[in-house]
Amino acid sequence: MKPVDFGMTSNHLFPSMRHAAAITLAGFIVITAIGYSSSFKSPDIDYAWMAFYILVSVPVQEILFRGVLQKRLYKFGRRKAIITASILYSAIHFRNPLLMALTLAAGLLWGYSFSRHATLAGPAASHAVLGLYLFLFVL
Repeated sequence: MKPVDFGMTSNHLFPSMRHAAAITLAGFIVITAIGYSSSFKSPDIDYAWMAFYILVSVPVQEILFRGVLQKRLYKFGRRKAIITASILYSAIHFRNPLLMALTLAAGLLWGYSFSRHATLAGPAASHAVLGLYLFLFVL
């Protein structure tokens, strides 16, 4: 298999990034509106951790849940694939029910974006920006 088979491509980059910008803006609004800071606290964040998050954690999660799992589930229908992959993605955030709900919503939107544009560029960019927003300004 080639990287493009997992969504690692610049094809459809600009439509994917426009879609990601809309998802990210919606995420900022929702996260801020619900005052998400009540019960989940991250460990102290440092620059090395943020670099790890952006360069390793986000790409691995996106490749695993959307590039591999979601694509393999397409044989059952795209909608079922997006929902199933998003539920499993949300489940890894089990420590906090509110975080699970937020990641489920984001996962559904990122999954739809990946299904529509066949690139992980937009979902990964949105994932990284929203994650950093949570860690730096909300949690």
